[in-house]
Amino acid sequence: MAPVKKSVNMPKKSLWLVIALFLIIGNSYADKVYLKNGFKIECIVRNQNEESVEMEVGGGSMRFPADQVESVETSTPIEQALLRKKWEREALAQKKGKKEEVKSEGKTEIKTVKIDTSSGHVTVDAILNGKVTAKLLLDTGATLIVLSNNVAESLKIDTKKLTKIVELELADGRKINTKFTTLDSVSVQGVIAKDIDAAILPVGAEKLNVKDGVLGMSFLKRFSFKVDYKNNKLILEKSS
Repeated sequence: MAPVKKSVNMPKKSLWLVIALFLIIGNSYADKVYLKNGFKIECIVRNQNEESVEMEVGGGSMRFPADQVESVETSTPIEQALLRKKWEREALAQKKGKKEEVKSEGKTEIKTVKIDTSSGHVTVDAILNGKVTAKLLLDTGATLIVLSNNVAESLKIDTKKLTKIVELELADGRKINTKFTTLDSVSVQGVIAKDIDAAILPVGAEKLNVKDGVLGMSFLKRFSFKVDYKNNKLILEKSS
């Protein structure tokens, strides 16, 4: 079924400036929230009013002030039910799949991570494979972590030896081939997850302006999470 549009004020600026990345095999039946900073979030909108837009994203939730939202496209209740079923299957597969170790600083189950919005985008500081620091754009619309070629070189990843190709689609519809790899670990301010799938951008992709890369759902799905945009916080709760 075709999505029902609630708002038609789509961004008129050049689409190549939009930096959100997501796999082609996406959620075509999801609601879509377009932010004024160029991000597109695929989700289920829980509530929308003059003050804010609250949305459900996989195992977490996000809330953005209304003045940060450009437009919203909503899907049908049936399509939303299908998306929730998909999330449930992914969560079940995650529990039955790879053995993983997710740790929080100290012995707490919930960790609050500081996010930076000074650049107009939501960024977090991460440590990759326990040795390389990267500033990643938070993007729940990205299925994988996406890394720049420069970061891959710092991690001593030989992209020439990576044989699996993952095709990513930019938010403006353009497609780009990336190399698929698995990171040993990703740590976000003391919260660690191991064996995280990632895509490496090719040389010359700097013009996409993703800096070091994107923190996508291959990390975030390990947790129940909530993004508090107003208070610049990412709340990660250890999965049971």
